[in-house]
Amino acid sequence: DDARQMDAITHGQGQIDDGQMGVAFLDTDALDIGFGIGDQLGQLGDDWPVGQRHSRMDHALMSRIIDVQTWVLRAEVPTPFFFAQPGIVTHRSSMVIAITTDDGRTGFGEALCNGHQPADITAATIDSSLKPLLFGRDPMHTGVIFEECYNRTKDFGMKGAVIGAISAIDIALWDLKGQILGLPVHTLLGGAFRTTLAPYATGFYRVEGGAYPGLLADEAQRHLDAGFTAMKVKIGFGIDDDVRSIQAVRDAVGPEVRILADANHAYNAGSARRLVREFDDLDVHWLEEPI
Repeated sequence: DDARQMDAITHGQGQIDDGQMGVAFLDTDALDIGFGIGDQLGQLGDDWPVGQRHSRMDHALMSRIIDVQTWVLRAEVPTPFFFAQPGIVTHRSSMVIAITTDDGRTGFGEALCNGHQPADITAATIDSSLKPLLFGRDPMHTGVIFEECYNRTKDFGMKGAVIGAISAIDIALWDLKGQILGLPVHTLLGGAFRTTLAPYATGFYRVEGGAYPGLLADEAQRHLDAGFTAMKVKIGFGIDDDVRSIQAVRDAVGPEVRILADANHAYNAGSARRLVREFDDLDVHWLEEPI
């Protein structure tokens, strides 16, 4: 059977349809390559010219973007808190995008805007610059659209909120791609390396007038009691302060818990190297955003 199927593939005699993704045929006479997606390829029919099969299949799958909407979300925090950068945080904000196609599907994406980064910047980037690149496009072309958005914003982007805007578009397009193909995005990206994840508790934000590092040790104990075996501590308040904070958390949770540290860009390269050396004896699992 395998030999007959291979002969049919290489000589363009008929088609292969096993109801699964990834069936391919190569007609060496017509020098045409087609890719079948499940039964859709089988429905094309033997009477269709081999050289047109892939284009007919593409037409069957093709969607076009007809609408792009953005929303800026903002919520005040009950108790203002602060971390190294950008300082006092009084609210949380985000930008949500919805991309709708002509077949009625809607994909959603998000650009999280932490601290003092206004979500309005991401929305304005999309509405004023990137939205025209999306109308009429096939949402399956995620890579091409990403590159075009990145190139469009090179003179004023390449980091921060503008990259966040492109990321939100990309997320929404992958959402649409998964809906169109009926597959989870992790499958489209090549498969899942694992089916479970070990969570960590993030927090340890500081409030005005707090007694530190004692409050950090108390919070670490609460996370430990809740069953967490890893936790991330906000640092960036000076090397000596950071070492005291991590030491207090380590003393509270013992040697078996993973401690992660997040400096939120507080240091230059020289100070960051010194901090890494200071953390060696405290068994810090990772140091995030030191510079």
